[in-house]
Amino acid sequence: SLNVSNNTLLQILNCGRNQLTTLDVSNNINLVGIYCNYNNLTNINVTNNTVLQALYCNSNQLTTLDVSNNTNLSV
Repeated sequence: SLNVSNNTLLQILNCGRNQLTTLDVSNNINLVGIYCNYNNLTNINVTNNTVLQALYCNSNQLTTLDVSNNTNLSV
């Protein structure tokens, strides 16, 4: 697991290829980019990350992903 909850000014998080099973970014409301691909994540909650522009979470174990609050995401 990776704890970034105290890094509230964090804008970019690159933690791909680390066999992570959990990742909590709920306190990181300034994140504009999350690169967490190639891990073992089953869930990632990005509802608080409303300024998020890039989310790379492929090659995980995700079954659902709610990005309805992430209106700045690029396609």
